[in-house]
Amino acid sequence: NKNKNKAKKIFNYLLKLKIYFLMFFLALSFILAYPLAYWILNKPDILFPFLLASCYMFIFSLETFFTHLFFVIKQVKYIAITGIIYQTLRIILILIFFLFLIEFKTAIGAIIALLISIIFTFLYVFYKNYKLSPEFFTTFFETEKQKLLKKDKKSIWKFGLSMTLNKALSIVLIGETDVIMMGLLLIGTYEIGLYRVASSLILL
Repeated sequence: NKNKNKAKKIFNYLLKLKIYFLMFFLALSFILAYPLAYWILNKPDILFPFLLASCYMFIFSLETFFTHLFFVIKQVKYIAITGIIYQTLRIILILIFFLFLIEFKTAIGAIIALLISIIFTFLYVFYKNYKLSPEFFTTFFETEKQKLLKKDKKSIWKFGLSMTLNKALSIVLIGETDVIMMGLLLIGTYEIGLYRVASSLILL
């Protein structure tokens, strides 16, 4: 029972940190979108896709956070179900957008399809977690007794910062190098959108 109470405290503390950071970076993305599109990259047509992608990353990050809660409550089977829902939705929606909606045969169409997919996936994950473990959602506004000790918060920050830095560097240097290079050098947003769709289908 003591460990369960501590797990709830850690979950709520991490959820607050997650929301605060995500709101900050979402606001920062919206602020920097125009200067990046018009002044730095000199490609005005990427402004709207950039804003959509920022919204996608916001929801995707929240969905990932709640998906990891399935490990905590020992309901790992729902992780597989979540993956199936997301992958199925994005394939179907991307194909619909590119085959039947001519005006969305661009990077915007692909991002909108991904955004819709992740929204429905997040709603499923949130609903399932709330249904399976409602106690984790009852102490978001914590009292003094429910607060973590300073040493626990310090450990969380130390571990979280190191993991975030390593993951960010890995994603930028390994996972997105090809897209960044194409965007800066040769290819327009339409071709990048096609490339991302093709690579996503291949990696399934």
